[in-house]
Amino acid sequence: GRCPSCLKGRHAECPMNDFFMGPCDLPPHFTGPYADYYYVRSKHSIFKVPDELSDMMVAPVNCALSEMVYGLERVNFRFGETIAIQGAGGLGIYATALAKEMGAAKVIVIDGITQRLELAKAFGADEVVDMKQLKTPAERAARVKELTGGWGVDVVAELVGIPKAIPEGLDMLCNGGRLLEIGNISLMHGTFETDPAFMVLSSKSIIAVVMYGRDTLKKALDFLVRTKNKYPYEKILSHSYKLEDINKAFEDQEKGLVSRSAIVM
Repeated sequence: GRCPSCLKGRHAECPMNDFFMGPCDLPPHFTGPYADYYYVRSKHSIFKVPDELSDMMVAPVNCALSEMVYGLERVNFRFGETIAIQGAGGLGIYATALAKEMGAAKVIVIDGITQRLELAKAFGADEVVDMKQLKTPAERAARVKELTGGWGVDVVAELVGIPKAIPEGLDMLCNGGRLLEIGNISLMHGTFETDPAFMVLSSKSIIAVVMYGRDTLKKALDFLVRTKNKYPYEKILSHSYKLEDINKAFEDQEKGLVSRSAIVM
């Protein structure tokens, strides 16, 4: 389904900002990546990259940082709350810094790769949970509750992309907690099971986000300018590849060797 604006071809008016999912086999064609030209429609928002930000710093802004800015807004993350971040890839690292700058009382990051956990600490994580040490969902949820005085966290950000991480995240929440779901974007990875009564009786909710608002890119760029000397952003893009090596890029990503990468042309 498409919204009425998209169906009429008025993509710039789409309230869901989801026209990026449309095909490129019809004119004007140039609506996706890896092109020499990009078609800019009427009313299209354009932001100039501040001179003090390098190309490597801004490369993940649209896909990772802006999604997390908007996601934390949608889940209504507030000053003094606690958050558990499932996954310390690019999304998780940005989420860590954002949560700290928003006044989080405690940021807990969960991952199974030592380098990612170390990077999370550099971006402000108060605690990390190593999946190599705590190997079951029950153990990890118990650790998160222990780190929050037995209550559980106010917000969980699921950024792994594995459906079974969702019930684990729900178990980490306190009563009234909110789970921000961004990680699962593939329809081929299966489903998850949970008891609806478990969510109802503890007033827990799931808020899913795939894109972001029109003003989010500006907020993300401003955030980078304000904090560019505080966090090691250059380490988020851990690898760069030539276009002809793109298959290797995907292979390295699947092996967990890459937090975020860029194609350099």
